[in-house]
Amino acid sequence: MSKQKTPPVLFRFRPLDDDLLTRELDALKNAYLFAPPFGKMNDPMEAFYETGSHGDQFVNDVLQPTGVSTHSFYKPLKEMTNRFALISFSTTHEYLPMWAYYASNFAGMCLEFSTAQLSTGDLKDEHLLEVEYVTSPASPINLTDIFAKDQAARVMKRLAQKRIEWRHEEEWRFVTGEVGRKHYLDDALSRVYIGPRANPSHVAAICETLAGRPVEILQGEINGYSMTFQTIQVPTPWSEAERQVDSIFNGAEGLPDQSELDGFLSVPYNTLAETCISLARHPNMEEFGGIGLNGANDALFIWTSYLLRNGRRVYVRRYYGHDMELLEN
Repeated sequence: MSKQKTPPVLFRFRPLDDDLLTRELDALKNAYLFAPPFGKMNDPMEAFYETGSHGDQFVNDVLQPTGVSTHSFYKPLKEMTNRFALISFSTTHEYLPMWAYYASNFAGMCLEFSTAQLSTGDLKDEHLLEVEYVTSPASPINLTDIFAKDQAARVMKRLAQKRIEWRHEEEWRFVTGEVGRKHYLDDALSRVYIGPRANPSHVAAICETLAGRPVEILQGEINGYSMTFQTIQVPTPWSEAERQVDSIFNGAEGLPDQSELDGFLSVPYNTLAETCISLARHPNMEEFGGIGLNGANDALFIWTSYLLRNGRRVYVRRYYGHDMELLEN
């Protein structure tokens, strides 16, 4: 199976049954996703892998005088993967069976996330994997895998495989180091699609919860054999959005002297200030940690810190070219 480029947006279907509404509204209000353990998934084959090879018996014979066996090499791996959790996404919000299975039979919702922004909060440095759909499990993890430099990649491969019957889900997943809430930046959530069968009181509660946030809310309508979505609440602009931090950038603080950048910038100096002002409008923006040229003097960096809704601070360093266009980090 050929690997796709990481999608710019990811979709997560959620139920809105009466007994789950409070939980889902809390997740929206406090901007987090919950990562459950693999054992809580509806597929009992999730995270299946085996360990060992025919050569293990030879290793055990050699190690017998020491009282050590190959089991001691596999045990830490199993303990680690038993702590892992995952958050599942799809590449589309339009696949109708997903609305039936995972979104309360068209009465739930589907959340659209910016992949880049989602990877900035608590999910930073976690593994985002495209699920591979197969007809048989991968070969067992052996001692060669355990001691390989790319051990993590070899293990993750097993945690991103499902039987081919699930391929319609087009799943991507974050595999996290532990179970629990994973908070994201407010603007990581860009749209909420609500099913056409949603309870009107649930719709009103979602709109109220996300009022003042940079999130568009749409609701589905059934027209013959098609489902279309209409905007019912427009996103609040960054400049007016509910902020996590009161500090506002004044357009001058922390900027390097113009003389320091005369040989670098190919655009007017105030372009830097405009870029910083734009960054400062972000609803989670806290402060600038530093602005200057990198060691090779071929890129300008801007350090920023953001405050998540759980109070955790995250840092982002961006690099810009001579024309102040954002470069890939």
